[in-house]
Amino acid sequence: MTANLNSRHSFFARSSLRTIAYLQVMILCVISPLVVTSITIAQQNKQSAGSYIQQLKTADEEQRSGLVESLASLGKSAVPDLINALQDKDPAIRKSAAIALGKIGKHANAAVPALKKVLDDKDFQVRSSAMQALSSIDRKVIVPFLISELSTGEAWERYSATHALRTFGKEAVAAVPALIKTIKEDKDNWVRTSAASALGTIGKDAHTAIPILIKSLEDGNETVRYGAAYALGNIGESFYEHINQLSPQEISGATSSLEKALQIMKNSQGKFRPEAIASVNDPLLLLKKAQQSRSQK
Repeated sequence: MTANLNSRHSFFARSSLRTIAYLQVMILCVISPLVVTSITIAQQNKQSAGSYIQQLKTADEEQRSGLVESLASLGKSAVPDLINALQDKDPAIRKSAAIALGKIGKHANAAVPALKKVLDDKDFQVRSSAMQALSSIDRKVIVPFLISELSTGEAWERYSATHALRTFGKEAVAAVPALIKTIKEDKDNWVRTSAASALGTIGKDAHTAIPILIKSLEDGNETVRYGAAYALGNIGESFYEHINQLSPQEISGATSSLEKALQIMKNSQGKFRPEAIASVNDPLLLLKKAQQSRSQK
């Protein structure tokens, strides 16, 4: 009886070992192709990034655009090759590499140090592309550079800086003092207009710019006047959107400022179109209504 039991145990033990062995073989059969495929895909991506960059050297503008899209589609895996391409002798390659990194976006954060160096590139298009790329990857990195650009360079470079800040909204709040200075001192009307627009997109956090914007409503240049008007309207809207976070004094101050701006616009003898006047009047009415509602509680 004991012998039979031992025989059975031995049989089951051998069967279990064979089963485990079979399972291990099956698992290896399933996993091995996946591992090989993953390695192959990574190698292909690396090869593709380098191949695309090589093709950029002989591509025309239309072809280059397509190659940039292809590089961007590779995502993070293309970043090392694109970082190297930022140092290429050909400015067209450097520009394309920066554009591709910008399209990859936050996944290209490893390229930030290299892109910051390219901000000093002697080619404006390369610098501009690097600036836009950094804006897509990490806006906080680029704001200090844009602020410095407001006081240097050609007018079109200063305009590019104000235009970029305009797209950042409240993330550009650190630029408010520099934008105020630009409105006061810059000789180019388009730069001043764009600076006013940037302040408008920052919203209520640009409240220190309200006095210069009101003064700009009487500027000798029409585009500057309209830029100031719409900026004041945007700041007024921002105040209303955050009405529950504002003190009675803040609401009163915003209301008084918009009333002053509206009075200047209405007394300007037709220098402002109705829609420009409405851009200031509409948030003013909303703030007044909120003010009255609070006083009745």
